[in-house]
Amino acid sequence: EQVKTLRDELNIAEVRKFQLMTMDPDDTEEWESMNKSTAVEDGLLDTDDFLGKTSSTALHRGHAKKCLLLTRLPSVLCFHVQRRYYDPMRDTMCKAMQHVDFPETLDLRYHCAYGGQSSSWVGQTTTSEGSNVQSTSSRRGQSTKPILYRLMSVIEHRGNAHAGHYQAYRRAPDSSSSKEWVLVSDLDVTPLNWQDVQRAQAYMLFYEKI
Repeated sequence: EQVKTLRDELNIAEVRKFQLMTMDPDDTEEWESMNKSTAVEDGLLDTDDFLGKTSSTALHRGHAKKCLLLTRLPSVLCFHVQRRYYDPMRDTMCKAMQHVDFPETLDLRYHCAYGGQSSSWVGQTTTSEGSNVQSTSSRRGQSTKPILYRLMSVIEHRGNAHAGHYQAYRRAPDSSSSKEWVLVSDLDVTPLNWQDVQRAQAYMLFYEKI
């Protein structure tokens, strides 16, 4: 009997999931009709439990902002700039040539889900009346201590989407040198300043935790 009840609840949950995936979010009548379905009336599935409603958190329509936050920071942080894209007009792969600005020192406290200080709008939703509702997770105590990473290497690609040459900008291992960076291209090694590195068309960026 218990197995049959669980199977019935699973079937109802799958039906409700399909309804949620296919319904028009702006159709109020469809939303109300779904809440009054026979499955809920039979008591096999509680609407509040399924939709995550509690006495302290009510469902409401509004505008939200989406972001990505880091939960576990590595010792070396690698960023990949996706420069290849498909051009349907020419039916071929192309390369994005835009310059991407990157800092020498990166503070990740504003991009961390835990132990950092995310932006003020993270975890907030704007209701139709214009007021902000802040989530429980964003109200937790957050530290203002910087979480610093230092740029160690920049990989640059010279060429087009089909062929080219890779070269690397990296910090000079000899700290006594007047030039803090070097450009490595095959067997050629050229000392550079930070201003020269900033002009690179970055393809990959490697940051090391300080």
